Amino acid sequence: MNEPKYTRERIIQEIAKLAFSDPADAVGLAFLPEGSSIVGLDVSAVTELKVGEKGGSQVKLLDRVELIRLLVELLGAGEDGHTQAESFFRALNGPAGEETP
Repeated sequence: MNEPKYTRERIIQEIAKLAFSDPADAVGLAFLPEGSSIVGLDVSAVTELKVGEKGGSQVKLLDRVELIRLLVELLGAGEDGHTQAESFFRALNGPAGEETP
């Protein structure tokens, strides 16, 4: 039987990736010359791009606060009494490969 394409864990990972993405590529997108390739740029958080006739541009990004709220909600409480969100943030802020108590 085939594994589901989108598991709960994968969805949580993708939301976290969007919530903590670096907006540098999205900002750089606004300054690319017309016809340039965006291959290699992380523009996954871009929801809208407007380029005006006089050269001005506007880039709108996903709402990070809402994404983080959604993550906290999805992570919920774990069996150890800690929320999965607390464990997630401890792991995020701790040294790589180590889980802090």
